[in-house]
Amino acid sequence: MYPLIIPRKILLPLAIICFVMMVTGGFFKISHQDFVGISSNIILGIGTGVLLFVWFIVAADALRNRVKNPFMWIIAFLFFGNVASILYLFYRDQIIIKKEKNNF
Repeated sequence: MYPLIIPRKILLPLAIICFVMMVTGGFFKISHQDFVGISSNIILGIGTGVLLFVWFIVAADALRNRVKNPFMWIIAFLFFGNVASILYLFYRDQIIIKKEKNNF
């Protein structure tokens, strides 16, 4: 099992903050409000940038390690980006197929 490029204790809070930013930016965009003078477009832009950063690191980790159902995870990353990334980071140890040592 290869380690993550950036530790999970950094990536997971970053992904959660990104998710909150995307939901908050979407809410402000729908309600036509600003957040303390910051436009909803800026919040969504920063959230999207961080989402892509986390997504690329998690997708690279999923491709580098042998995971259970790799096709399902890649499809989940494409359609449910941030939520799939958060779930992958939570359950990474259970998802990755560990190599069994042969004691012959």
